[in-house]
Order: sequence, then C-alpha cells, then structure tokens
Amino acid sequence: MDKIEFSAGEEGKFFSFISRLNEKDRIAIVSHTDLDGVASAKVANEVINANVLRFVDYIDVNEELARELKSKGVNKIIFTDLDFDKPELIKTIEKFAEILIIDHHIFRNDLNSERTTFLSAEGYCTTFICYYLFSKVQNISNLDWIVAAASIADFSYHKNFDWVMDVKKRYGDTFDIEEMSRRSRIYDLAIKLSLTLIYFRGKINEAYKLIGNSINEIGVLDNYVKDVQKEIERSLAMFEKEKRIFGNGDVYFWEFAPEFFIKSILINELSLRHKDKTIIIVENNGRYYEVSARRQDGKVNLVELLKKLTFEIENATSGGHMKAAGATILPKDIAEFRRRVSNL
Repeated sequence: MDKIEFSAGEEGKFFSFISRLNEKDRIAIVSHTDLDGVASAKVANEVINANVLRFVDYIDVNEELARELKSKGVNKIIFTDLDFDKPELIKTIEKFAEILIIDHHIFRNDLNSERTTFLSAEGYCTTFICYYLFSKVQNISNLDWIVAAASIADFSYHKNFDWVMDVKKRYGDTFDIEEMSRRSRIYDLAIKLSLTLIYFRGKINEAYKLIGNSINEIGVLDNYVKDVQKEIERSLAMFEKEKRIFGNGDVYFWEFAPEFFIKSILINELSLRHKDKTIIIVENNGRYYEVSARRQDGKVNLVELLKKLTFEIENATSGGHMKAAGATILPKDIAEFRRRVSNL
C-alpha cells in the first residue's frame, strides 16, 4: 500500500496508543452506522477485541454517550468514522479515558492532545485508513474484501485505486470501477452490505455479527436485502415524480419518510444518475430529519453548502466531504431549512 499522508496526526502517535493497551484496560470501539462505520469497526476490532462495541449516528455523539461509556468502566476509546469535531466533548471524555479517533471527514479542529490521538486523511474511507494502520500491527488481509466494498460504497477509491483493483482481481472481479457496473462481485457486495445495515437499523450489532470475517460467509444476507431493495426501487421512481427543482434547475430537492432508512444508498444511486446536479434529500426518521447531499461533478462544495443551509439553526449538525455531505435537523426547524433550500 502507498503511504497515507495524514492531514491531522501521525502514525507514531497511533502506535504509541496501541502499544499501551493491556489486559487491564476496558476498551470501547464506537463507530457510525453506515458501511464505512461498521467496516472500520470490524477492521479495528480484528486487532483490538474490544470489550464494548457501539454504533451511533452523528447526533448521538454527545454527553449522554460519554456518561454511558464511563458507566461501563471504559478507559480506552477508539472512535471511527464519526466526524468528531466536538472539542468540549473530547475534554469531558478525557477525564476518564484515553481516546483514539480515526476519521476522513473535513475537520475544523485538530483534536490531538496528551490524552487524545487524532488521525484524519481526506480522500480515503475510514475503513481503508484503519486497514492501513492496523495492518502494521497484525496481518488482517482476510478483511480486504470489506475494505474494498467500503471504499466503493463511500465513493472514496481514487487515492487507493490501485489497491482496490488488486483486491477485485484477487476475488476474480472484472468490473470497470468507474462505470460502477452491477456485474461486479465487489460492487454488489457493497450494495448488499449497505442494504443489510439499513434493514438492521437500530440493531447494527446484529448485522455486524451476521457479516462475519469472510466474503464467503455473507450469503445469509440475501434474506434481508430483498425488502429493502424493493423500497429503494419505489423511492427512485417517486423521486423523479416528486422532486422540487431550485437554483435555476441545478438543485433537486426531495423529502420522504420510508419504512427503511434508505437515504444514503438512495442518494448515491441518484447522484450517479444526475452527476451534474446538486441533490438534497431529507428523511424523517421519527426523532429528527436527516439530510444527505451529493454532487458528483464537484462543482459545488457540499460541506460549505450544508453549513450555509444550517447556519444558526439550533442543534443542527453538518459535515462530510466536498462531493458528499450530510446534516441533521430537529423537526421544529425543517420549515426554515426548506425555505433556505428554495432560495438557492
């Protein structure tokens, strides 16, 4: 693998954190609920064998989570794929635990301190960054298939393109990655894993166990994929009928409330169909509104766009990457968000 140039942190500090772990520690891995989050946790846990494994949405990274981890006696925490730009919360957690954060989102604060090790590298998915780092501690090549799938699912395969190509060849895959052909073992795998996580929303630990540690163990996932796929197909058709068009025809906006939380995989498919449009979809998950934005041609910085659309909206969060970003909004503020989008 080519050397990763980190935009925050350094490998030496990562190895120092890992070398200090011992059998007396109570270790937690906390990660996001999408494929990159689950796969990065699987890679880290292959080496760490954590006592606590927790999957959360961005909005759930808060004081309540800190209290929960403290109550479980955790003194070492590894956060992956969580866009963890919350310095005050870090200070709270540092009072009872040492922290390792591995991420790939655009960040505003370098979180490194005496008690926190923060490594971030843009252009890669977090799973690949974890694989790159933990492979230097232990041979985990048995997980290369899920690392490649996460890279594709997160549209983060350009910087590690040659590595992904090598993986696909090892599994007899001949697809053209730039065309994202569905006649592809690795691409189909990325879809199947993502759909399974959608099916198990709220019960991600169950999905984590089902996925297993081998590409040959995932046949059981077919049982959960079919119902989610049907809803995605229905939603794709509804989007084309119901989308609202703003920004002189450049912005497609749509709100929906699906049975399964298919927002992320749905917008990835839409962005491939409409590469020259800014696509914003909003999903009502019952507690808050989740926003996803995509633009494949890179002509709009979506991190900055969502920051503008959520500016001074109480308790709203936003972040991500130039071509793919997300936000969360409380129900009381959705009307204001709609108004701002309509004025683009």
